[in-house]
Amino acid sequence: VIHSLPVGFSLDGERGMRDPRGMVGDALGVDMHVLTGDAAPMRNLELCINRSHLSVERMVATPYASGLASLVDDELEMGAACIDMGGGTTTISVFSEGKFIHGDAIAIGGNHVTLDMAKGLSTSLDAAERLKVMHGSALPG
Repeated sequence: VIHSLPVGFSLDGERGMRDPRGMVGDALGVDMHVLTGDAAPMRNLELCINRSHLSVERMVATPYASGLASLVDDELEMGAACIDMGGGTTTISVFSEGKFIHGDAIAIGGNHVTLDMAKGLSTSLDAAERLKVMHGSALPG
C-alpha cells in the first residue's frame, strides 16, 4: 500500500461527511482511496537509494505527487484532473472536494509522440522533438 487516503466519512449511516471531528455518534465509517504498487520494485528502488547513502522518508505515487505539485487549492476543491506526460509514461490524477480520488498511468509518453511525428513527417527525431517542444500545445487555437 503506497497511499491510504480518506475520501469521505459517514456517521451513524449518514454519508457525505467531510470531517467528523467533534461530532458524536455510535458508528463511524470511512471511504478510503487505497493506492497500491508492486512491493518488489519499490523495495529495489529503496535499496538503490540506501546504497547511495541516502534514505527514503516516504514513497509517493507519481500521479498523486504531480497533482499536488501542479494544482492550486481552488482546483483541488472544485475538482480537476492533472495529466502529466513524461517521456515514457503518462499519469493522470483526479481530485474532487480536495481529495485524491483516482490515479492511473499508461506506458505512452512524449517519446512516443516524437516517434510518431518523425515517421509521419518523414523527418529526424531531433527535428520532430524540436517541433513538438516549440509548437506543441494541449490548448485549443
